[in-house]
Amino acid sequence: MAQTINRVACSPDQIKKICLEVMPMGIPVGVEGRPGTAKSATGKSLAAEFSKKFGEDFKTIMFNCAYHEPTDVVGLPFVKDGRAHMAVTDLWPTTPNNVIVVEELTKGPKLIQNALGELMLEGSLRGYKLPANTFFFVSWNSRTDGAGDAGILSHVANRMMVLSMRVDPDGTLDYGITNNWDPLVLGFLSQNKHMVFHEETFSQNGGKFNPDRPSFPSPRSWDKVQGVVS
Repeated sequence: MAQTINRVACSPDQIKKICLEVMPMGIPVGVEGRPGTAKSATGKSLAAEFSKKFGEDFKTIMFNCAYHEPTDVVGLPFVKDGRAHMAVTDLWPTTPNNVIVVEELTKGPKLIQNALGELMLEGSLRGYKLPANTFFFVSWNSRTDGAGDAGILSHVANRMMVLSMRVDPDGTLDYGITNNWDPLVLGFLSQNKHMVFHEETFSQNGGKFNPDRPSFPSPRSWDKVQGVVS
């Protein structure tokens, strides 16, 4: 009898804890989730957490596949002494202690996925070698989200620990309290936790995003509401 293996759905805080444990083992973490559910914010927060963990300064390096070219990963060829060499892109770090946050993995060309997959697996690519303590956090939307994603390549997914982002209303409220959100916003969400991310509003079309009804609440949109109210 066939058995289906589903990826684990985790809150942002759970994903952060997993990252702190497995990334130092050389395991990249990939996160699939709905738009506006704090994937990028989770990735951006990791450098500070690793700085606390190791007692050394970590840097965040952002790489968005939606507007980069494959040469931004592998570099550009040039000729020297009659031989072809690769000029390494300046987007990648040259010193230790980094968190590379790769966004929109499945919006870019497949060549980018392949190149990043090799860099994550081998730690090197076309003459470039990742510095020590350089970790990958990768995120993307599913193909049913209406965000233009083409799907992750199987061999690239197999090189990461792949998790699903689960919206955590209490975690969003805790974030709001920590960041001094307006009491009106906090009060509304505490009484209407299902509105932090309303799945029914998002997926009006058989589990898929309905572009004819494009408005839906998310942790990101509530952060914007907070900015308007305050």
